[in-house]
Amino acid sequence: MKERDLRIDVLKGIGIISVIWAHLRGYFDMEIYIFHMPLFFFLSGMFYKNRKDFIPRRFKSLVIPFLLYTAAFSLIFHLQGGAWEKPIHRLTIWFPSAVVGPAWFLIALFNISVIYYLLDCLIKRKALLLATTFAIGLIFYYYKVELPFDLRQSFYAMPFFALGRYMKSKELTNIGINYKILIIAAFAFAGTVAYCRINNFRFDILCSYLPDNCMLFYGGATAAIILLLNVRYFTIATVANKILSSFGRHSLAIMALHMPYMFFLRRQIFRMHLFESPTANTIGTFFITFLAITAASYLIALAIDTTVRLSKQKLMTIKNTSWYASHTRM
Repeated sequence: MKERDLRIDVLKGIGIISVIWAHLRGYFDMEIYIFHMPLFFFLSGMFYKNRKDFIPRRFKSLVIPFLLYTAAFSLIFHLQGGAWEKPIHRLTIWFPSAVVGPAWFLIALFNISVIYYLLDCLIKRKALLLATTFAIGLIFYYYKVELPFDLRQSFYAMPFFALGRYMKSKELTNIGINYKILIIAAFAFAGTVAYCRINNFRFDILCSYLPDNCMLFYGGATAAIILLLNVRYFTIATVANKILSSFGRHSLAIMALHMPYMFFLRRQIFRMHLFESPTANTIGTFFITFLAITAASYLIALAIDTTVRLSKQKLMTIKNTSWYASHTRM
């Protein structure tokens, strides 16, 4: 079995922790919104492989979990009744992630994977394929039409997936990129941050909150991704990196699990008035909620993964035992 890339898992871990932090509307959330979702699309593209069973595999790994998370939380909310039933009533093809908001990423990534796979079967030149995805992305970036199943968001996010695959094929995702490029990337990201701060503007792919200039969206995110890819510390097997990599390996589950009770928990903690000063209570509530949601989401994701893995092993053992028994009787 091929050994996992620690750096990539660490980046996924940083990405999912950034998602939780930003969803709480914490400090520096504008900066995080510039790159956190593009980072996941980019990393997914890095490991794209054109294979005959690609679409069924993606359906199994993305759509099935989405349906299970939606069904599970719908049942929980329904049993609780009251205000919790509101998201269920909003569930439509136009808002498939009404129950589990962040799980829109699973649907979008499936859409992107299928569209990119079809394009990859038609276009053999990697540079032309990349250019095509950007052309499609720009059309839907500026053509503001809403499509079911988050298709519009998928179209204008697809270039990040394609860029991940292209850069990986050209070995441009390896550490050691030209320092001039890193300097340009740093200035590009800083410029995007300045734009967001000056205009009080927060990028949001799901809600289509995008700047008029597409270069801010694509350039700012790409610059941040390049900078993150070239942090040498992420290649070292430190305790911190091992923890981050574990979060990264469970990032898709954490993506779906962290938000449904986030703001409810935050309100409950705030009402406890754990700190005398109103300012300290606000700040303290944020950090306590962040730590509680992050830890709980990770532990639940870990439990789900362990249960699924053990179930598969048990089924495999039963299957092998049955096969052995049937052949020994022959």
